Amino acid sequence: MTPAADELCVFAVKSGEIGKRFDVRYNLPKPIENETIGSVSLGSLCLREADYGISATAIERTDKSQPKYIRITDFSDNGIEEKHTFTTVADYLPKHVLNDNDILFARSGATVGKTYQHKKTLGLAVFAGYCIRFVIDPTKAIPEYVYWYTKTQKYAEWVRKSQRPSGQPNINKEEYKSLEVVLPSRETQTRLATEMSIALKKYNEKLCKADELLEGIDGFVSELIGLPSKNKVNKICFAIKYKNLDGVISAKRYQSVSINENMAKIISYCNIIENKVNVKNLNEEIVDWIRIDDLSNKPWEIGEVRTLFASEMEGSFFVVETGDVLVARLGPTILNQKVVVVNETYRRTLASAEFLVLRCKENCSPTALMWVIRTTYFKELMYSKTRGSTPSRYRLNREDMLNLKLPFLSTETQNFIVCEVKKRREKALTLKHEAETEWANAKERFEKELLGG
Repeated sequence: MTPAADELCVFAVKSGEIGKRFDVRYNLPKPIENETIGSVSLGSLCLREADYGISATAIERTDKSQPKYIRITDFSDNGIEEKHTFTTVADYLPKHVLNDNDILFARSGATVGKTYQHKKTLGLAVFAGYCIRFVIDPTKAIPEYVYWYTKTQKYAEWVRKSQRPSGQPNINKEEYKSLEVVLPSRETQTRLATEMSIALKKYNEKLCKADELLEGIDGFVSELIGLPSKNKVNKICFAIKYKNLDGVISAKRYQSVSINENMAKIISYCNIIENKVNVKNLNEEIVDWIRIDDLSNKPWEIGEVRTLFASEMEGSFFVVETGDVLVARLGPTILNQKVVVVNETYRRTLASAEFLVLRCKENCSPTALMWVIRTTYFKELMYSKTRGSTPSRYRLNREDMLNLKLPFLSTETQNFIVCEVKKRREKALTLKHEAETEWANAKERFEKELLGG
């Protein structure tokens, strides 16, 4: 090993042991395995030839009869979130319909190697072309066991070695078929798969409780400041005052207007910054980058911040500061409530131009403002003010945001919101930590038994 290196850098391999590829990672020595358990290729376990998904553009799913479109971005290593919003496709073929226990493998991009096992309880679904489907023959292996095997460190190491080192990372169908799967007795497969399923259920239950604590803030804030917990968005007959008309005569635009007179415009609490910086002017400066796509739906906080050279980026971005409230302004991201506070900055921090960046005035707490904006009422109010030709491109502009009204927020009310949020957040984080720890232990036990550790 080279000092401070995180992988083997110098090794010898016999010419007869080199496969079809000559890249270094692909030919790294195999780790010592449990010799009492044999292994077989993934391809040999399949009921039929692996196949690719449909190449189609995702569109809004407006009817339950439409198939759910499963793309790489729709599933994580732990499956699909219970409240996930699916898209669909205009046309598809029967061969692209997913069946119970089908396993999808991501074949390219940053998530190459990610897997998902489909269950019929999800309903009618088709899968995208960046996924490869493998159908496990249940007489040769337990499908659930094979799926859980793809969550081991052993599998992760295989992916790291097998993905092509240049260009966009990828693993093709034939390479996936060559994956060696450690295959214990059928009884052991069933037991291990069952244990993992039980562990995942407990993991999701704790995360669900944590999410409920967060979602409960919506009702708490709404009741505290006098907002309805849910708007009557389908009302077709309503009245508003002439002074509330702001130029565009559209019923959708005024459905969410509150009749509460004790209201103040957003501009009373914050400014929305306009100036952007072109990264070309930053040369080789190292910056932090907050991307909308890196935020989960209804995020607790900013989870991932990318640190890179400005020269690796293109375009113009907002420079944000500690305490700024970032509001995603595209229609779909408004509905997904992607609103966060910038808690800390360590260097110049950039945010996507598709955010509205709210910089609070002295009389306003960023945390309190964020949670007011995160209410169901305010989400629907923002969406009603978006403009655009199609729902996927609806945008909320700066002027419309500044003119939105919310109930007057006293300092006492803001402090009350901040204290309640802190209390709930601490409880939720404890649950999440417990869930992650228990889930990691379950995966470790699974792999330890297979590798004889």
